[in-house]
Amino acid sequence: MSAISPKNIAPPLLPGLSLPKLRDQVRRLERAHSAQRAGRRAVAINPQDAWAVHAVAHVLEMQDRTDEGIAWLDRYIPGLSVCNNFRFHTTWHRCLFYLEKGAGSRVLELYDREVRAESTPEYLDICNATSLL
Repeated sequence: MSAISPKNIAPPLLPGLSLPKLRDQVRRLERAHSAQRAGRRAVAINPQDAWAVHAVAHVLEMQDRTDEGIAWLDRYIPGLSVCNNFRFHTTWHRCLFYLEKGAGSRVLELYDREVRAESTPEYLDICNATSLL
């Protein structure tokens, strides 16, 4: 977190940044750390807590922790099969991690097998599917 403090920004860059925006980014990172800790605790209590699995995935995406995000979702998505169609959305997040790695063929495989394995009228499922194409 110290990497984005006013002390660590070279003077020519500082005038282009507003300090309130910089403070906002620091606050977001602090909240992300708290969210990750809370999400991991919730999953330790209940590995089928889809919202907690999802929250940790968001933090890992935000922090560009691609391999860790894939491993996280690979570990918990199988347990979400009982969680209505939200499991499709968590797989969509897994696809985003694979896109970051440039693994387009893996994304298409997951799309066919998991993201759109069944057609639903749910707007989130449709948005997820079309955004990958």
